[in-house]
Amino acid sequence: MRPIIDLSDIGGQWRVATVRELDHAGVDARRRRALVDRGQLTAYGRGVYLLGTPLTGADGWWQRAAAAVRIAGPDAALSGRAAAAAWGLDGFEPDREPITVDVPPAAGCRRPWVRRVRMLEAADRVRGVPVTAASQTLLDLGGFVAPELVRRFGLDPLCPLDAVELALEAALRTGLVEMDELDGLTTRAGGARRGRASLMAILARRPQGAAPTESYLETRGIQRLRDAGLGDWDRQAWLDVELNGHRVRVDLHRDGHVIEFDGRDPHARHHTRDRRRWNALTAAGYQVRVFTWADVEHEHTAMTDVVRRMLGR
Repeated sequence: MRPIIDLSDIGGQWRVATVRELDHAGVDARRRRALVDRGQLTAYGRGVYLLGTPLTGADGWWQRAAAAVRIAGPDAALSGRAAAAAWGLDGFEPDREPITVDVPPAAGCRRPWVRRVRMLEAADRVRGVPVTAASQTLLDLGGFVAPELVRRFGLDPLCPLDAVELALEAALRTGLVEMDELDGLTTRAGGARRGRASLMAILARRPQGAAPTESYLETRGIQRLRDAGLGDWDRQAWLDVELNGHRVRVDLHRDGHVIEFDGRDPHARHHTRDRRRWNALTAAGYQVRVFTWADVEHEHTAMTDVVRRMLGR
Protein backbone atom coordinates (compact mmCIF):
# COMPACT_ATOMS: atom_id res chain seq x y z
CA MET A 1 0.00 0.00 0.00
CA ARG A 2 1.30 3.43 -0.90
CA PRO A 3 1.93 5.82 2.00
CA ILE A 4 -0.64 8.55 2.64
CA ILE A 5 0.63 11.86 1.33
CA ASP A 6 0.01 14.99 3.39
CA LEU A 7 -0.98 17.66 0.85
CA SER A 8 -0.81 20.34 3.53
CA ASP A 9 2.98 20.37 3.07
CA ILE A 10 2.69 21.79 -0.46
CA GLY A 11 0.67 24.47 -2.18
CA GLY A 12 1.65 27.45 -0.06
CA GLN A 13 -0.73 30.00 1.43
CA TRP A 14 -3.35 29.69 -1.31
CA ARG A 15 -3.16 25.91 -1.74
CA VAL A 16 -2.00 26.02 -5.36
CA ALA A 17 0.54 23.52 -6.69
CA THR A 18 2.09 22.71 -10.05
CA VAL A 19 2.42 19.22 -11.51
CA ARG A 20 6.16 19.37 -10.85
CA GLU A 21 5.59 20.12 -7.18
CA LEU A 22 3.08 17.29 -6.89
CA ASP A 23 5.46 14.88 -8.63
CA HIS A 24 8.22 15.89 -6.25
CA ALA A 25 5.88 15.14 -3.32
CA GLY A 26 5.21 11.66 -4.74
CA VAL A 27 1.84 12.42 -6.35
CA ASP A 28 2.19 10.97 -9.84
CA ALA A 29 -0.40 11.19 -12.62
CA ARG A 30 -2.32 8.14 -11.42
CA ARG A 31 -2.57 9.42 -7.85
CA ARG A 32 -3.53 12.88 -9.11
CA ARG A 33 -6.49 11.39 -10.95
CA ALA A 34 -7.53 9.52 -7.81
CA LEU A 35 -7.26 12.65 -5.68
CA VAL A 36 -9.30 14.62 -8.22
CA ASP A 37 -12.00 11.93 -8.11
CA ARG A 38 -12.08 12.19 -4.30
CA GLY A 39 -12.26 15.99 -4.41
CA GLN A 40 -8.84 16.48 -2.80
CA LEU A 41 -7.44 18.11 -5.94
CA THR A 42 -9.07 20.39 -8.51
CA ALA A 43 -7.50 20.74 -11.95
CA TYR A 44 -7.45 24.49 -12.56
CA GLY A 45 -5.38 25.07 -15.67
CA ARG A 46 -2.28 24.01 -17.56
CA GLY A 47 -0.22 22.03 -15.06
CA VAL A 48 -1.79 23.67 -11.98
CA TYR A 49 -4.04 22.20 -9.30
CA LEU A 50 -5.96 23.61 -6.35
CA LEU A 51 -5.55 21.58 -3.19
CA GLY A 52 -8.67 20.67 -1.28
CA THR A 53 -11.97 22.47 -1.74
CA PRO A 54 -11.61 25.70 -3.79
CA LEU A 55 -11.80 28.80 -1.62
CA THR A 56 -14.68 31.26 -1.97
CA GLY A 57 -15.22 35.01 -1.62
CA ALA A 58 -12.16 37.26 -1.42
CA ASP A 59 -9.95 34.29 -0.52
CA GLY A 60 -11.21 32.52 -3.61
CA TRP A 61 -10.14 35.48 -5.72
CA TRP A 62 -6.67 35.35 -4.21
CA GLN A 63 -6.46 31.62 -4.87
CA ARG A 64 -7.47 32.08 -8.51
CA ALA A 65 -4.95 34.91 -8.83
CA ALA A 66 -2.17 32.71 -7.43
CA ALA A 67 -3.17 29.94 -9.83
CA ALA A 68 -3.22 32.29 -12.83
CA VAL A 69 0.29 33.50 -12.05
CA ARG A 70 1.55 29.92 -11.70
CA ILE A 71 -0.01 28.97 -15.04
CA ALA A 72 1.60 31.95 -16.78
CA GLY A 73 5.13 30.99 -15.70
CA PRO A 74 7.93 31.76 -13.26
CA ASP A 75 8.36 35.42 -14.29
CA ALA A 76 4.65 36.28 -14.29
CA ALA A 77 2.98 38.83 -12.02
CA LEU A 78 -0.57 39.91 -11.31
CA SER A 79 -1.21 43.19 -13.16
CA GLY A 80 -3.64 45.99 -14.00
CA ARG A 81 -6.83 46.25 -11.97
CA ALA A 82 -6.09 42.93 -10.28
CA ALA A 83 -2.76 44.30 -9.05
CA ALA A 84 -4.49 47.46 -7.81
CA ALA A 85 -6.87 45.27 -5.79
CA ALA A 86 -3.97 43.23 -4.43
CA TRP A 87 -2.20 46.40 -3.28
CA GLY A 88 -5.41 47.59 -1.60
CA LEU A 89 -5.68 50.78 -3.67
CA ASP A 90 -8.87 52.82 -3.25
CA GLY A 91 -11.71 51.72 -5.50
CA PHE A 92 -10.28 48.31 -6.39
CA GLU A 93 -11.28 45.20 -4.45
CA PRO A 94 -10.50 41.48 -4.67
CA ASP A 95 -13.36 39.37 -5.99
CA ARG A 96 -14.43 42.35 -8.07
CA GLU A 97 -11.56 42.88 -10.51
CA PRO A 98 -10.80 40.63 -13.49
CA ILE A 99 -7.57 38.68 -13.04
CA THR A 100 -4.87 39.68 -15.53
CA VAL A 101 -1.21 38.69 -15.57
CA ASP A 102 1.89 40.21 -17.17
CA VAL A 103 4.80 38.14 -18.47
CA PRO A 104 8.06 39.13 -20.21
CA PRO A 105 7.89 39.50 -24.02
CA ALA A 106 9.72 36.20 -24.60
CA ALA A 107 7.36 34.15 -22.41
CA GLY A 108 5.53 31.38 -24.20
CA CYS A 109 2.23 31.48 -22.30
CA ARG A 110 -0.70 32.56 -24.45
CA ARG A 111 -3.96 33.16 -22.64
CA PRO A 112 -6.61 35.90 -23.05
CA TRP A 113 -5.75 37.23 -19.59
CA VAL A 114 -1.96 37.27 -20.14
CA ARG A 115 -0.07 40.26 -21.58
CA ARG A 116 3.50 40.04 -22.82
CA VAL A 117 5.09 43.34 -21.84
CA ARG A 118 8.40 44.83 -20.76
CA MET A 119 8.13 45.29 -17.00
CA LEU A 120 9.72 48.60 -15.98
CA GLU A 121 9.86 47.68 -12.28
CA ALA A 122 10.66 44.41 -10.56
CA ALA A 123 7.55 42.58 -9.36
CA ASP A 124 6.83 42.34 -5.66
CA ARG A 125 4.84 39.89 -3.54
CA VAL A 126 1.56 40.65 -1.83
CA ARG A 127 0.15 37.91 0.41
CA GLY A 128 2.42 35.44 -1.32
CA VAL A 129 1.36 36.32 -4.89
CA PRO A 130 3.74 38.02 -7.37
CA VAL A 131 2.28 41.43 -8.25
CA THR A 132 3.56 44.23 -10.48
CA ALA A 133 5.26 46.97 -8.48
CA ALA A 134 2.84 49.59 -7.14
CA SER A 135 4.33 52.28 -9.38
CA GLN A 136 3.98 50.15 -12.51
CA THR A 137 0.45 49.19 -11.43
CA LEU A 138 -0.51 52.87 -11.48
CA LEU A 139 1.08 53.27 -14.89
CA ASP A 140 -0.86 50.27 -16.19
CA LEU A 141 -4.16 51.54 -14.77
CA GLY A 142 -3.88 54.60 -16.98
CA GLY A 143 -4.20 52.28 -19.97
CA PHE A 144 -7.09 50.31 -18.51
CA VAL A 145 -9.65 53.02 -17.76
CA ALA A 146 -12.81 51.25 -18.85
CA PRO A 147 -16.44 52.45 -19.07
CA GLU A 148 -17.19 49.94 -16.30
CA LEU A 149 -15.07 51.98 -13.87
CA VAL A 150 -16.77 55.19 -14.96
CA ARG A 151 -20.15 53.65 -14.09
CA ARG A 152 -18.91 52.15 -10.83
CA PHE A 153 -17.64 55.42 -9.40
CA GLY A 154 -20.35 57.58 -10.92
CA LEU A 155 -17.67 59.54 -12.75
CA ASP A 156 -18.19 62.13 -15.40
CA PRO A 157 -17.65 60.16 -18.64
CA LEU A 158 -15.31 62.95 -19.73
CA CYS A 159 -13.09 62.41 -16.65
CA PRO A 160 -12.53 58.64 -16.37
CA LEU A 161 -9.02 59.20 -15.01
CA ASP A 162 -10.57 60.03 -11.64
CA ALA A 163 -10.59 56.28 -10.96
CA VAL A 164 -6.81 56.17 -11.41
CA GLU A 165 -6.40 59.27 -9.24
CA LEU A 166 -8.19 57.49 -6.39
CA ALA A 167 -5.64 54.68 -6.63
CA LEU A 168 -2.72 57.12 -6.87
CA GLU A 169 -3.68 58.98 -3.69
CA ALA A 170 -4.05 55.68 -1.83
CA ALA A 171 -0.59 54.55 -2.98
CA LEU A 172 0.97 57.85 -1.88
CA ARG A 173 -0.90 57.78 1.45
CA THR A 174 0.28 54.30 2.35
CA GLY A 175 3.86 54.88 1.23
CA LEU A 176 3.74 52.38 -1.64
CA VAL A 177 5.09 55.03 -4.04
CA GLU A 178 6.67 58.47 -3.93
CA MET A 179 6.26 61.32 -6.38
CA ASP A 180 9.90 61.22 -7.52
CA GLU A 181 9.52 57.52 -8.27
CA LEU A 182 6.47 58.17 -10.46
CA ASP A 183 8.15 61.03 -12.30
CA GLY A 184 11.09 58.77 -13.11
CA LEU A 185 8.83 55.94 -14.21
CA THR A 186 6.87 58.07 -16.68
CA THR A 187 10.17 59.21 -18.18
CA ARG A 188 11.43 55.65 -18.62
CA ALA A 189 8.09 54.48 -19.99
CA GLY A 190 8.56 56.48 -23.16
CA GLY A 191 5.84 57.45 -25.60
CA ALA A 192 4.81 53.89 -26.39
CA ARG A 193 3.50 53.06 -22.95
CA ARG A 194 -0.30 53.29 -23.05
CA GLY A 195 -0.76 54.53 -19.51
CA ARG A 196 2.03 57.13 -19.57
CA ALA A 197 -0.08 59.99 -20.90
CA SER A 198 -2.90 59.20 -18.47
CA LEU A 199 -0.64 59.10 -15.41
CA MET A 200 1.17 62.27 -16.48
CA ALA A 201 -2.19 64.07 -16.85
CA ILE A 202 -3.17 63.05 -13.31
CA LEU A 203 0.19 64.13 -11.88
CA ALA A 204 -0.04 67.45 -13.73
CA ARG A 205 -3.38 68.39 -12.17
CA ARG A 206 -2.14 67.51 -8.69
CA PRO A 207 -0.96 70.61 -6.75
CA GLN A 208 2.81 70.84 -6.48
CA GLY A 209 3.99 69.45 -3.15
CA ALA A 210 0.47 68.57 -1.99
CA ALA A 211 0.15 66.01 0.80
CA PRO A 212 -1.68 62.78 -0.02
CA THR A 213 -5.34 62.72 0.88
CA GLU A 214 -6.26 60.82 4.03
CA SER A 215 -9.11 58.77 2.62
CA TYR A 216 -11.08 57.69 -0.41
CA LEU A 217 -13.81 60.12 0.65
CA GLU A 218 -11.42 63.07 0.71
CA THR A 219 -10.06 62.27 -2.76
CA ARG A 220 -13.58 61.89 -4.10
CA GLY A 221 -14.62 65.19 -2.48
CA ILE A 222 -11.71 67.00 -4.11
CA GLN A 223 -12.74 65.58 -7.47
CA ARG A 224 -16.33 66.77 -6.99
CA LEU A 225 -15.15 70.28 -6.14
CA ARG A 226 -12.75 70.38 -9.07
CA ASP A 227 -15.46 69.22 -11.48
CA ALA A 228 -17.66 72.07 -10.22
CA GLY A 229 -14.90 74.65 -10.81
CA LEU A 230 -14.20 74.96 -7.08
CA GLY A 231 -10.64 73.64 -6.93
CA ASP A 232 -7.42 75.27 -5.63
CA TRP A 233 -7.60 74.25 -1.97
CA ASP A 234 -4.67 73.59 0.35
CA ARG A 235 -4.77 69.91 1.28
CA GLN A 236 -4.04 68.61 4.76
CA ALA A 237 -3.37 72.19 5.87
CA TRP A 238 -2.01 73.13 9.32
CA LEU A 239 -3.76 76.22 10.70
CA ASP A 240 -2.83 78.65 13.47
CA VAL A 241 -5.39 77.15 15.82
CA GLU A 242 -4.49 75.05 18.86
CA LEU A 243 -6.48 72.35 20.59
CA ASN A 244 -5.07 70.64 23.68
CA GLY A 245 -1.66 72.08 22.91
CA HIS A 246 -1.52 70.89 19.30
CA ARG A 247 -2.02 72.73 16.04
CA VAL A 248 -5.12 71.82 14.07
CA ARG A 249 -4.89 70.17 10.67
CA VAL A 250 -7.82 70.21 8.24
CA ASP A 251 -8.67 68.37 5.04
CA LEU A 252 -9.03 71.48 2.86
CA HIS A 253 -8.39 75.18 3.52
CA ARG A 254 -8.77 78.28 1.39
CA ASP A 255 -8.89 81.93 2.51
CA GLY A 256 -10.34 81.23 5.94
CA HIS A 257 -12.74 78.57 4.67
CA VAL A 258 -12.40 74.97 5.83
CA ILE A 259 -13.87 71.78 4.38
CA GLU A 260 -13.80 68.49 6.26
CA PHE A 261 -14.91 65.09 4.95
CA ASP A 262 -16.39 62.86 7.63
CA GLY A 263 -17.11 59.25 6.82
CA ARG A 264 -16.59 57.94 10.34
CA ASP A 265 -18.82 56.22 12.85
CA PRO A 266 -20.59 59.02 14.79
CA HIS A 267 -20.33 56.95 17.97
CA ALA A 268 -16.56 56.45 17.78
CA ARG A 269 -14.21 58.29 20.14
CA HIS A 270 -12.37 60.15 17.37
CA HIS A 271 -15.70 61.59 16.23
CA THR A 272 -15.87 63.52 19.52
CA ARG A 273 -12.36 64.84 18.92
CA ASP A 274 -13.39 65.97 15.45
CA ARG A 275 -16.38 67.85 16.86
CA ARG A 276 -14.11 69.68 19.30
CA ARG A 277 -11.69 70.50 16.52
CA TRP A 278 -14.44 71.93 14.32
CA ASN A 279 -15.74 74.02 17.24
CA ALA A 280 -12.23 75.37 17.85
CA LEU A 281 -11.93 76.36 14.20
CA THR A 282 -15.29 78.13 14.27
CA ALA A 283 -14.35 79.98 17.46
CA ALA A 284 -11.13 81.13 15.74
CA GLY A 285 -13.15 82.71 12.92
CA TYR A 286 -12.93 80.02 10.25
CA GLN A 287 -15.96 79.08 8.22
CA VAL A 288 -16.26 75.30 8.48
CA ARG A 289 -18.35 72.96 6.38
CA VAL A 290 -18.42 69.20 7.04
CA PHE A 291 -19.57 66.74 4.37
CA THR A 292 -20.41 63.07 4.80
CA TRP A 293 -20.21 60.06 2.53
CA ALA A 294 -23.79 60.64 1.37
CA ASP A 295 -22.99 64.29 0.53
CA VAL A 296 -19.98 63.38 -1.59
CA GLU A 297 -21.27 60.25 -3.29
CA HIS A 298 -24.99 60.95 -3.71
CA GLU A 299 -25.73 64.64 -3.05
CA HIS A 300 -22.65 66.22 -4.59
CA THR A 301 -24.59 68.91 -6.45
CA ALA A 302 -26.03 70.16 -3.17
CA MET A 303 -22.56 69.93 -1.62
CA THR A 304 -20.93 72.06 -4.29
CA ASP A 305 -23.78 74.59 -4.04
CA VAL A 306 -23.06 74.96 -0.30
CA VAL A 307 -19.35 75.48 -1.00
CA ARG A 308 -20.09 77.99 -3.74
CA ARG A 309 -22.25 80.02 -1.34
CA MET A 310 -19.61 79.78 1.36
CA LEU A 311 -17.04 81.26 -1.00
CA GLY A 312 -19.46 84.03 -1.94
CA ARG A 313 -19.77 83.06 -5.58
